[in-house]
Amino acid sequence: MVEYLRVEKEQEPEVREVLWDEFRRAFRADFKQGQHVSIFGPTESGKTTVGIEVLDCRDYVLFLATKNEDDLIAGLSKRGYRISENLEIESRDGRPYPPRIVFWPRPPDKNMELAAISRHQAEEMDKAITYAYHAGNWCVFCDEVVWLHNDLKLTKHLNHLWYHGRSSGISVVGCAQRPVTVPRAMRSSPHHIFIFQTNDKDDLYSLGDISGGTNIATVRETVPTLRNHEFLYIGTRTGVLLRSKVDL
Repeated sequence: MVEYLRVEKEQEPEVREVLWDEFRRAFRADFKQGQHVSIFGPTESGKTTVGIEVLDCRDYVLFLATKNEDDLIAGLSKRGYRISENLEIESRDGRPYPPRIVFWPRPPDKNMELAAISRHQAEEMDKAITYAYHAGNWCVFCDEVVWLHNDLKLTKHLNHLWYHGRSSGISVVGCAQRPVTVPRAMRSSPHHIFIFQTNDKDDLYSLGDISGGTNIATVRETVPTLRNHEFLYIGTRTGVLLRSKVDL
């Protein structure tokens, strides 16, 4: 199935349609630790389903949760993740434990002002990202990159992971609703990009930052035509373009 994620140099870039199950098997075989993934799509597009599928490929996952309430967290608990408000990671037999953790720094006081809540979150996320950067070999999942970027002002921290983490075996899996609202590194650094439907001209223009052998013209033509729960997969290093539909 890996051949889906390969394209011969002599081939003209084209968008191939594949079934979700076929794509999943191919992606699992191809996605390596140290590679970054970016997922763009509106609420209820299928973005979360793709994100969980990506995380299931990795052994050590640090999930950065920023929402006040999040139904996704309960589902992760059932999948073996430890939910923690404190970043408590031990070493057992030379390996980090727990291997899958949701770091969810809730406000210590429910009556805290919003500005104080943001400062608290920023401080705690700073610690988590710094830990991952120095420890290496983690898959760091950022469910709300825009919040980390714009509101918590952690762009430099994220850039360290995107630009320098790869040499330490760090994978960043970032999610956002729109590609135009995120740091440029989220569009230019990943090996793997998933985009759900958008007609917004600014979003489509921002896709020009995608690096590698990607045919940007084809990407811009295809994304507006995607239907509900469909996505365009871009292999930025291979130039491969695949169209599939998430099975929710």
